[in-house]
Amino acid sequence: MVQEYLDVRPAVIAFAKVMEETLRLHDSKGGWDGNIDEFLKAKMCEETAEMFMRHVEGEMGEAANEAVDVANICMMLWTRWTERGEEYLK
Repeated sequence: MVQEYLDVRPAVIAFAKVMEETLRLHDSKGGWDGNIDEFLKAKMCEETAEMFMRHVEGEMGEAANEAVDVANICMMLWTRWTERGEEYLK
């Protein structure tokens, strides 16, 4: 399995690490395996709006943090909506 990831772009690895760090900060909130699709979709819209607002205001660091939140929510939905993702919920 490690061999499979040797050709992953450095930017993807760096972003995935930041995603994981952010997820770990919120471990106490529980997982995303319940019936929460509507919550996640609403949260994604909220976080996306915050990301664009921070960008427009020139707050690039905060916009980047919001981008991580958006990506994490997308990952949660991906794991729920695809067969490949379902493997990781088991």
